[in-house]
Amino acid sequence: MEEALEALDLERRVLIELREIVEREGWGEKVDFWSGEKVEVRVTPEGAERMDKLYALWSSARAASRFKDIPLEWSWTHDPATAQATTRMKNARGFSKGPAGSLHPHKLTTAFLKAALSSPTSNAELYSWAPVQKISKEDGVWVVDCEERGTVKAKNVILCTNAHTPHLFKGSDIDKFLTPFQGQAANITPPPSFSGSKALDNTYTTDNGTYLINTTHAGIVHGLYQKTSLGTGLMERKDVWGNVDDSFVHPAAKKWLAEYCANNFEGWEETAPGEGGMRFWSGIMCATQDTLPLVGQVPKEQVPGGDSQGLYIAAGFHGHGMGRIVLVTKYLVDYIISSKEGEGQWDGGFPKSYVISQERLERGNAVEGYLDEGSKRLD
Repeated sequence: MEEALEALDLERRVLIELREIVEREGWGEKVDFWSGEKVEVRVTPEGAERMDKLYALWSSARAASRFKDIPLEWSWTHDPATAQATTRMKNARGFSKGPAGSLHPHKLTTAFLKAALSSPTSNAELYSWAPVQKISKEDGVWVVDCEERGTVKAKNVILCTNAHTPHLFKGSDIDKFLTPFQGQAANITPPPSFSGSKALDNTYTTDNGTYLINTTHAGIVHGLYQKTSLGTGLMERKDVWGNVDDSFVHPAAKKWLAEYCANNFEGWEETAPGEGGMRFWSGIMCATQDTLPLVGQVPKEQVPGGDSQGLYIAAGFHGHGMGRIVLVTKYLVDYIISSKEGEGQWDGGFPKSYVISQERLERGNAVEGYLDEGSKRLD
């Protein structure tokens, strides 16, 4: 329970950290940053009853932890009438509400890169269209092979390749521990009943299968959880697990995404030309055997020759990277810097359950994998 609280508190602090960075650098409009609240909606009696128990468990655990002096940032309301009025969802049985934010991830990444490239104290260089094919070590230096684009040599290398990490460790424990999977998403232009002053006030998640963001500039963006796409039979396992093709949008998923808002929000009007589902796409995420990211120095057992000094990883965010990466990568860099003075030290706010180790890889790989024959794992 203590480690679960550490992981949740990291996510609380990610929003604070990101807001401070965006405000300090003046990036708000550049990255489409929005800060407000999120509602997590339960649409079945079973889901609401389960949340009753989970919220009570979380709040009591917080009160007995090192976080006891931090006011609870999330509330839980189990009342269908209030839930439906607040969330505008037809079948809402209850909802939790707490601080949240949204932004355009590509624009944020670009802003970070521009800042690094223009910094007078940084030696940052950017190599685009340079897919890494393999990594090896020669004379104490890591050689990053980008084939026809050439090679990059460095004493320290951080693998932030997420779903595209396994091919760098073919046949290893890391290869088995990480599983790429495809997600589906859509951009919805809402009708007048959900636009302007009538627009949704919050970001959303629901237990019937979507996450939803009402953006400041481009309508609604929402995505389909793999648990829903597989559990409802919309897609087959081969369409999701192990799929690294982000050029394909599944027809059944496209239809589900296009119809979701009309089927679930009260008062969603019939859409006119130029409204409704306008764009659909897919993206590749990375699951891990224990659902937690792999962060830290790669174990020596995972590289030929057993010398992994200077090779680090931050991958396997299980579809939840936006809520973790900003601080995870910051703490990893701090750890690497501290390693120059001897044994690396993790920040006290970093969840130790995220740290990669040979023992953790073996323990995780001992359970059913997403690609195992007959596997029924959904999340």
